[in-house]
Amino acid sequence: MYRALALALLVIPALTPPNAPSLGWHVLAQFEAHPPRAKSSGSETEGVIYDIAFLNPDTLLLGGSDDHAAVYSVDGTRRWRSASFERDVQRVGVCKRGFAVEAHGGKVAVFRTAGSAWWKEAHTWRAGSGGAFGVTSTCDVLADDLNGKFRLFDGKEGKVKGTFDAPGEFDRRAVHVSGTQVVLSVPGVLQARNLAGDLERATMTWPTPRENHGGVLTQAWLLTDGRLLREYVGSSLAVVEILPATEGSAPEKTIELDVTGHGWLPAVPSMIAISPDGGTMAFFRRGLDLIIIDIATDRSQPLFDTAGVESDLVQAAFSPDSRRLAIAGHPHGHEVTVLERSREPSGS
Repeated sequence: MYRALALALLVIPALTPPNAPSLGWHVLAQFEAHPPRAKSSGSETEGVIYDIAFLNPDTLLLGGSDDHAAVYSVDGTRRWRSASFERDVQRVGVCKRGFAVEAHGGKVAVFRTAGSAWWKEAHTWRAGSGGAFGVTSTCDVLADDLNGKFRLFDGKEGKVKGTFDAPGEFDRRAVHVSGTQVVLSVPGVLQARNLAGDLERATMTWPTPRENHGGVLTQAWLLTDGRLLREYVGSSLAVVEILPATEGSAPEKTIELDVTGHGWLPAVPSMIAISPDGGTMAFFRRGLDLIIIDIATDRSQPLFDTAGVESDLVQAAFSPDSRRLAIAGHPHGHEVTVLERSREPSGS
């Protein structure tokens, strides 16, 4: 049953006025982390970084259209580069003492730490060609196939540990593994499942309509503190809700964002990153400016305040200590901008 909770409502325009208070984020580094033109699948193509993550506060993992995964220091120094996957590296995920990557077509590889500045490929296999990809804290990999069946792979050997079905009411690209937990959509309900336990049993549920706030459900996942994030997107409004880590709870925070003129279908999830401390959100939809939002104070800062005009597609990730934000594909598709927060938001 929904509990009666006060809703904090915030409407953020797509372009925050120039006199908006700063949140203290400034450019730490900006560098090329990918060729401007990349040879992908045997053909020259525009250089694009598809995904990015922090291995630690000073080190970045990324994948892109040059068929490689790479590790960079936040100052732009490349520390390691994988062998070619012969396909775009589209997804990356970090786990304890390693990471996993997925190349176009479903090829997955897990890498383990093998020294202070390099990584060794532990195993490679084909996980499927569905849209879902997630990496647990123990380096197991969650994927799905075109028939909608989820499969959990042992990251050490690439063998299937278990399978389960979930009908799904949002795009499988929105599946997000947090620790060992994943949130799945079934008719009328969101379910949290523990990938280290019984794959068929829901550990928590939240009643969730398919349509709300004038839009459709696009994504849902757990924050590091166990709270639930879910998003609805319509033609002109995106609504991000944060719910307590209590089964059946109503939202404790609702953030409304003007997305008029965005270039994605409403059913496609926005790019949303939340800092591990739960205090900051980065939000992006194609055709709009990336916005950084201080969740506690309801203040926002557009990316153009710190780093100029952005490219058509960006991904963002916060560092484990929540002090840094890495943005891939900014200001150009082959570049990375690293922001650092040096002070408290002005006027807070």
